[in-house]
Amino acid sequence: MKSWIWHVTILSAILGLLLAAAVRTEQRGFEDGAIPLTRIGQREAIVALQKKNLDYRKEILDLREKNTVYEANIASNQSAGKILNQQLQEMKVKAGLVPVEGPGVVVTLSDSKRKAPPGLEMDYIVHDMDVRTVMNELWLAGAEAMSINGQRVVLSTGVRCGGPTNMVNGVPVTAPFVIQAIGASETLTSALNMPGGAKDELGAFIGFEVKADEKVEIEAYSGSTQLKFAKPIEATKDEGKG
Repeated sequence: MKSWIWHVTILSAILGLLLAAAVRTEQRGFEDGAIPLTRIGQREAIVALQKKNLDYRKEILDLREKNTVYEANIASNQSAGKILNQQLQEMKVKAGLVPVEGPGVVVTLSDSKRKAPPGLEMDYIVHDMDVRTVMNELWLAGAEAMSINGQRVVLSTGVRCGGPTNMVNGVPVTAPFVIQAIGASETLTSALNMPGGAKDELGAFIGFEVKADEKVEIEAYSGSTQLKFAKPIEATKDEGKG
């Protein structure tokens, strides 16, 4: 049997393990037993589940790294496979499945150290809508990759309030919120600093720091990539005919 066929077989096995790990990340923690009734027991159970979740996310990243190696081995045996592999790697970058680096900015949002006027205390702490405002400004300015406190921002990423924390990719993160973005540093900085922009709007209440950086490093997304409902539309026979 040709070596590339073995590579395809191994790649299929790795992909199967990758999907299984993704499912476990979302479900397995809830199958290990009932949540204790006491507050202390619940807190301990949550900490334990968060630790397991981090372990599963690491497992997914390890499997994706192995998968990339096998994809490269397949591509080295066939010119067509090499082209397809190059396209696949580009799509993985866009999907946030591999770590990336490049020029960009680092934005830090922190709760205000100033004493808030009576009744306005909530305006002087960072909220999920503040983080989303900065994210939107960066995307519109041409950011190509982004992370929040180490959590890669992808298509399915949501930022929402979770009490004293914000939830990013289902992971609780707290202030200060460090938003890293890769793109043209000058353009990203100008977009945030423009009159009436994000910094003008938010900086009057919370800590808002923007720093350009020639080498921003962003980790890969480690959450589930499994789709339950969305399926590709099959092409019809008459599609493309004039």
